[in-house]
Amino acid sequence: QPVCGGGGGGHFTVTSCAGKVFQLWRAGRGAVMRLVVDSLQSHTRRYHDSGLFAALLSVNLILSGLELRAPRAQVAEVTGYVLSLLEEHLNSDLCPAKQTLDLTSVSQLMAVVRTVLRTKSATCGMSVLELDHLSSLLLQAFLNLVPSPGEEGRRTGFNSLLDQFHVHALLGRSLASSQWLRGLLVESRGAVSDTLEQWREVRRNEEGNIVTALFNISLAGDSKEFPTGLQLEMEESSGGEDASLEEAVLQQMLSMAGYLVEQGVGFLGCQKCIHPVVKEFLRTHGVVAVERLSAFNVGAVRAVTGGEFISSLSLECPRSCLGELRDIEPTTIDHKSFLVLHGTRGPHSTLLLCCESETVADDLKPLATGVVSILEQYLHHPFFLCGGGCTETILSNYLEQNVTA
Repeated sequence: QPVCGGGGGGHFTVTSCAGKVFQLWRAGRGAVMRLVVDSLQSHTRRYHDSGLFAALLSVNLILSGLELRAPRAQVAEVTGYVLSLLEEHLNSDLCPAKQTLDLTSVSQLMAVVRTVLRTKSATCGMSVLELDHLSSLLLQAFLNLVPSPGEEGRRTGFNSLLDQFHVHALLGRSLASSQWLRGLLVESRGAVSDTLEQWREVRRNEEGNIVTALFNISLAGDSKEFPTGLQLEMEESSGGEDASLEEAVLQQMLSMAGYLVEQGVGFLGCQKCIHPVVKEFLRTHGVVAVERLSAFNVGAVRAVTGGEFISSLSLECPRSCLGELRDIEPTTIDHKSFLVLHGTRGPHSTLLLCCESETVADDLKPLATGVVSILEQYLHHPFFLCGGGCTETILSNYLEQNVTA
């Protein structure tokens, strides 16, 4: 596995993910190297695979072009012509290296997933059973996201199936304990301490959905992020000005909570902390309050609910900022409380990835995302190329025949 670090010391990263290598690579001052690294980053972001192959091919082409005793413009023109020939051959039905993938065959889809996983050094230490288990989970999670015929137009707000696929790492357990769940899995931070009966009594609108509000500021009352332009009614207090300000802030947060209750909100998520008094107020009004959502989770919750972040305690929060959930399912995994959120705009899948260490988890997360991305590309282009050097040999022979002709 490559070890990436600065020449002057500092943080080091151990990874087998080519995309992370390119992201950490400092190309220096050379314009050519910066262009190559930027191109490779774009490639890995789009295709999530073959980053090392693309890097070797790009560098070899550049070095071969520099070694030729020919004008640079002529080398670039020839390279562009060769690229057009190869693209034309690959897009035709006469290319023997191009095979059609049967999207209705589970065995073929499983073979694709296994092939992608086996080519990565992150899976070298896996047993056959672990590899098959991970392949099966990824395929099931992907198939859950594929829209049925006629359903594509009813899914709004998602540019890719990756927007509906999430990975949650659980450290200290074997890979065989991994599972996938329908919906978005988020750690509840103690919110599931209530009884299941109280969860079933969560507020819902007339359509049976749960209205949601999502804050990316602190609701603890002592944050430096508190809006300075907000007018507060402060009363004299025996504790002095600081106590009066704290009470005024708490009253403003309670007013905001009361406003959200009037708007029919049944779920409130906060990226930071929520004041205990505010949490108790929301609980007594049938509102599920989840605090300390990570930056990753708060973005995922936003995608599931379809709402917008609320960054103020103003009572003029527009209705368009609120989102909706179809259901909330409390669950416990490895003695930790979680919530499974089910959206109204389309299905979501969460891969609960069990790993022995954080290093392994950091390697497998982008790999799992890459597998789903590759499977999604097959929905639009159900073709694959033969591996083991077969495709490279066929293309090389095709070029030699065209040069001879």
